[in-house]
Amino acid sequence: MIIAFEAGLGLNDFYQLTPKEFGDFITGYNNRNKKQYELARFISYFSIKPHLEKSSQSKSMDILIPFGWEKDENKIRVKKLSADEFNDLRKKWKF
Repeated sequence: MIIAFEAGLGLNDFYQLTPKEFGDFITGYNNRNKKQYELARFISYFSIKPHLEKSSQSKSMDILIPFGWEKDENKIRVKKLSADEFNDLRKKWKF
């Protein structure tokens, strides 16, 4: 309920929402906050870019100023095991 008050909902508005509507409201609130952070990062990046070393000037915004929510699970690379590695693990864990 605290997040509802932080997002600007009154008590009556909070109790009139269904759980789905509240979830959608919070999702929209979080998306708006993310966009505000991204705008601040955009402004900061171009403000500091002229003062960076030449090697850092070619780096993108998301590398210089990363956000926690940008750590996408899709970027995780899964290494496929070879048959020998698989057999070693089977012996180690006895399955």
